[in-house]
Amino acid sequence: MNWKRGLTRIYVVLWVLFALAGIFVVATTATSDGSSGWVWWVWWAVICLILPAALFWVLNWVASGFRSTKNVAAPRSEPARGIAMDRNHEPVTSSPQPGGTVTSSTRAQFTGKGKDIFSIEGLKMLLWFVSILGMPFGILYMYRWMARNIVLPTGTKIAFVGAVRAVYGFMAASLVVSIFKRWDPLAATSITSAALLWWIVEIVWMLVLLAGQAVVSREYYKWLCRNLSFTPGTHVTFRGPLLPYVGWTILTLFSFFTIIGWAWVTTAFLRWQLKCTDIPGHRLFFRGRGLDLLWRGVVGFGAILTILPIPWIVAWLCRWYIGNIEGQGIPVAATAPSLTTSAVLGSAAIEGTVQ
Repeated sequence: MNWKRGLTRIYVVLWVLFALAGIFVVATTATSDGSSGWVWWVWWAVICLILPAALFWVLNWVASGFRSTKNVAAPRSEPARGIAMDRNHEPVTSSPQPGGTVTSSTRAQFTGKGKDIFSIEGLKMLLWFVSILGMPFGILYMYRWMARNIVLPTGTKIAFVGAVRAVYGFMAASLVVSIFKRWDPLAATSITSAALLWWIVEIVWMLVLLAGQAVVSREYYKWLCRNLSFTPGTHVTFRGPLLPYVGWTILTLFSFFTIIGWAWVTTAFLRWQLKCTDIPGHRLFFRGRGLDLLWRGVVGFGAILTILPIPWIVAWLCRWYIGNIEGQGIPVAATAPSLTTSAVLGSAAIEGTVQ
């Protein structure tokens, strides 16, 4: 494990500990009428945002003294003339592997536009969403639109073939979890007078519900992978373990309390998801940065409050996400089934954008 990755995990642990401690202090010290509650909420924000960052900076500064200068990355050189460039002005690379296999690295593009909402399928999707009960049909139309507008370097076609009954099933499962979220486990107990025990029960119950929601989300993501269809007959599988998926889900929720930290946690989650997406002979990488997602998220949230720009904001965010997915081929046996890197990019684009 390198220093950067290790220190990042230390920062995450510190942030979680300070966040839980801050919530407990706020809940146990604020007055019943809430007159001093806002003061404690301010202190909680300071504890969550400043103290972990300060400790992380100190640890990073100390560790920098032990790093070797050999680990410093060399300056990035400009590509030579004649080298193919992708849409992000980065070279499309290839390198020989044992046995003569070539490893390629490239990215896909998304050509969908906001005005597509005025097409026949776009209007059908809108009407299904407005009908509430028909939202699963609208979701299927959206997935098909996304798949159809992904342009792959080799011209591989992508289609989404999922059935609407599965979407209804996932919606029902999410509804059951939401109903349990409204139930207070302390209402039927007599431990409300013990503040510490009260908070322990509340936190455990909250974590159980988040774990349940993560299980539903993971099964939904696996269903998306299974229902992607490529012209070469490619099969995509998600093999991410359950416990890490639950952990990422809980961490993502907690990150929203830091106001801005959610962007970096979300991009890290996307990198892990793509890493665990199994396609024979290929690896997936997400190159998007947290800062890029942060400002796009702020701009997008402000725009969708006016309702009308929603289709254009969705297309804009899809272009950014898909443009930051990189597929790299790896050596495979001659008798093993192979898949072009472009097909890998298409599968990752559909799977990750809908999360």
